Amino acid sequence: MRLRGDVVWRRAGDEPGFLFARATGGIFGLNRASALIVAGLVEGGSVEDLVRRVTESFQVFELTARQDVLSLLDRMKRFDLVED
Repeated sequence: MRLRGDVVWRRAGDEPGFLFARATGGIFGLNRASALIVAGLVEGGSVEDLVRRVTESFQVFELTARQDVLSLLDRMKRFDLVED
């Protein structure tokens, strides 16, 4: 899975930033965890890679990280921000 070609990640300094869908003008705000997941997507990471990043960065159980990753990816699909 990856960001759609018309979706841009905008950040300022250490802030998580937001995703901007140029085609629709839609904006999707990010927190630290979702920015970490988006960074993994940009780098071509798999779901397993994303889960590992969240588990290591936030020191949460793998099940919690997996639920968070899958939930975010599902929301991003509904807003048409990612593609397979």
